[in-house]
Amino acid sequence: AVESAANRAAIVNAAAVDPLVALVTKGSTGDRVQAARELATLALCDAIQEAIADAGAIPLLVTLVTNGAADEQKWAARALGNVGSLNEANQEEIIAAGAVYPLVKLMRDANGSLKDAAEEALENLDPVAITSQLTWQLQALKAENASLKRQLDRAIAPAQDSDGDKQPPQKRSRG
Repeated sequence: AVESAANRAAIVNAAAVDPLVALVTKGSTGDRVQAARELATLALCDAIQEAIADAGAIPLLVTLVTNGAADEQKWAARALGNVGSLNEANQEEIIAAGAVYPLVKLMRDANGSLKDAAEEALENLDPVAITSQLTWQLQALKAENASLKRQLDRAIAPAQDSDGDKQPPQKRSRG
């Protein structure tokens, strides 16, 4: 369907993308898989990539990659990869929507076609932007870790101070 310019224009003009985007969030598991698969296929066309992004699909696909079942994650990752392919604005939106960490996690932890889909999606994103996003996330985790350490220190300090005030238990004498 996406091979001919007339078909691409008809898909965009008919607003065929909008119902697929709606199914990504409101459909059953099978509906979400099918919708993500169709979006992945349609996103092979530059003109339809724009329509998919304009329909608000990117954050929804990121949510599916993050929280979906394996097939949902696979097709959402493929759709994100295709939507971002050679489209800098879409790449920026995909990264801003938080796709990098869940895609990296899938690439690291998943197997087979799910791992391949995550890897392909990341390959279609700007490596400098990915590095920047991962660096920012690492800095945020370090700051959160430091904050948690300070909170723990504040929680433990009163307990340690009160322990120093206590007398050691006295031995009872027998006899």
